[in-house]
Amino acid sequence: MLSGDNQRTVDAIAREADIDEAHGDLLPDQKIERIRKLLVEHNQVGMIGDGVNDAPAMAAATIGIAMGAARADTAIETADIALMKDDLSEVAKAIHLGRRTLRVIQFNIAFSIAVKLIFIVLAVFGYTSLWFAIAADTGATLIVTANALRLLRVEPPAYKCKEGVARISRVRAEEEQREQNQISYSREFLICASFLNEAFKALKRSLAELVFQAMSVV
Repeated sequence: MLSGDNQRTVDAIAREADIDEAHGDLLPDQKIERIRKLLVEHNQVGMIGDGVNDAPAMAAATIGIAMGAARADTAIETADIALMKDDLSEVAKAIHLGRRTLRVIQFNIAFSIAVKLIFIVLAVFGYTSLWFAIAADTGATLIVTANALRLLRVEPPAYKCKEGVARISRVRAEEEQREQNQISYSREFLICASFLNEAFKALKRSLAELVFQAMSVV
C-alpha cells in the first residue's frame, strides 16, 4: 500500500486489511519511484488509486485502475480501467470477468478456425458444396455470438472485500478522531500554558509592586 497518509494510520489499516507491506507519508513522485522498483522486481504491476496524487503512479504502472467514477477526472483519464463504485471487491470482479472474457474469445477464435479448416478439407475432397460452406460459416457466426452473450450472465464468486473496506474505513476514522483529539489536547495545553504564563507575569508585577511599596516605606 502506497499512501500519502501518515505512517501510523497506514500501519493500522495494513494490519486490518492483512497487507504485507505499507508505506505512508509519500508524495506523488515517491509513489512513482515505488512503482518503478516493483516493475523491476515483478515486471507486471497494477496500481489502484482514487485521487489526483495517484494519477502519475497509475500511469507508471502496467495497468492503472481508478476507483469511483465521481472522483478526480485526472485519475480516471490516466487509468486503463475505471470502476463505478468505491468498492475494492469490484477489482476482483473485474479480474474474474476479464479472465472469463479471454477464455470466451479464445474458444470463439479456435472454433471459427476449426470450422473453416474442416470445410476446406471437405471441399478439396469434394464432399461439400459452396452452399454448405456458407451455411456452416453462418452457423459458426451465430454460435460464437451466442457464446459471447453468455458473458452478460456472468456472476463473479462472492468476495469478502466489503467487510475489509468497512474495517479500513473504521480504522481510518478512529485514527482521524485520535489525531483530532491530540490536536484538541494540544490546543487546550497551549491555552492553559498561556493562562499560567499570564498569571505568572501578573504575580511578578504584584510582587514587584509590593517590594517597591515596602522600599518606599523604609
